[in-house]
Amino acid sequence: MSETIIDPGRPNSQANALEGEDRVMAGVNYALMLAGHLIGVTTFIALIIAYARKDNASAWMRSHYEYQIHTFWMIVLGLVACGVMMVTIILAPVAMLVLALLWVWALVRTIVGLVRLLQGRGFDDPQGNWG
Repeated sequence: MSETIIDPGRPNSQANALEGEDRVMAGVNYALMLAGHLIGVTTFIALIIAYARKDNASAWMRSHYEYQIHTFWMIVLGLVACGVMMVTIILAPVAMLVLALLWVWALVRTIVGLVRLLQGRGFDDPQGNWG
């Protein structure tokens, strides 16, 4: 999926303009996700943007939006699991370790997505957990 797919129904100049706009918005989303490591609400804003833009994006850009959406929901799942472990008190140390690993996983995943976006590459499997 390293090629840019252009919708044949649109003139090239219009398709290129939309493609550029999508690249900028996906980049903004990755920046919001990176900022989300410090200010959590920005990741939620990135999720809203990804859901709003993915249906009208080209195939390779759609893969970036789906990748961002999947990353968000996996983080939420991990946080819920850690919350349940914290309640048991016995598993609290394990929960702290899982939280640290989840933070590193999300950071690496966001950086990988940003690098692939800057290289003009999409994802073969945006639903995969390892990029």
